[in-house]
Amino acid sequence: MAVFRDESGRRGAAVRLATLAAGIAALGALGTFLVTVFPAPWTRRGEVIPEPAPTARAGAFPPGHPLENRAREAVYRREEGRLHSLLAQAQAAQRRRRKEAPASPVLAAFVVNWDPGSLRSLQQHADQLTHVMPEWIRIAPDGQFVVEEDARVLQAAQRLEVVPTVSNYGPAGFSRKLAQAVLATDAARKDAARRLAHICEDRGFAGVNVDLEDLGAQGWQELASFVEALWGELHPRGFLVTVDLPAEPQGVPVERLSASTDFLVLMAYDQHAAGDDPGPIATPGYVANSAAEYL
Repeated sequence: MAVFRDESGRRGAAVRLATLAAGIAALGALGTFLVTVFPAPWTRRGEVIPEPAPTARAGAFPPGHPLENRAREAVYRREEGRLHSLLAQAQAAQRRRRKEAPASPVLAAFVVNWDPGSLRSLQQHADQLTHVMPEWIRIAPDGQFVVEEDARVLQAAQRLEVVPTVSNYGPAGFSRKLAQAVLATDAARKDAARRLAHICEDRGFAGVNVDLEDLGAQGWQELASFVEALWGELHPRGFLVTVDLPAEPQGVPVERLSASTDFLVLMAYDQHAAGDDPGPIATPGYVANSAAEYL
């Protein structure tokens, strides 16, 4: 049929040209496919080519050199020192006493480990107190401090300032000899003050309450010197210094003591004792008269 004839030859040339173009396109597609399947020989699938090592600084020691190791150790020591300093600051912040308004009243209670009634009373009235003074620190014959901490008291006093009492109470009662172990010389007083500061830091106490009794006239002056040394150690670190005073002020250097303490505790509760006639331990009038004698 004439429709299939190509007497001029133009149709055949066009067909051949189209066939050639299609072949070239197919060859290009095949090449692209093969490149994706078979990576080039100069690369490896999945391999990360490392960055070149940095050029060593002039004068730097090669890795493993003794001086290079010392330099690393020096850096580690500096960092260790910095971390220790931060830890010490954090610990000090945890132990720092809570700030209170200057006019806030002090509502303190003494507690002893050996009387179950004392603990029960603390548990019942802790929400009415600001401070607790457990009888925990006693002076040993060699001048060391023996700490008898009671976890039950700490549990009951979680929201209170814990200010343990430092006492010269011994097997036969208050002992002037025990007190002299920390009061006799200036060196002994300063050493005892430093040790008490460390006890407060290590155990997280808010301070100490000094309850040294039966001292005599000279002993009271030595106590004042001790309290001044104690104030110098504890006050800059944020710890409390308090001192117990007898109901009668004879021979008590109250001016010196008040100048080196956060507050004084008047023990106006011996109006009647076990060896007296029956009566109250402290009437309001007795307490008022005792306080007035110090003012």
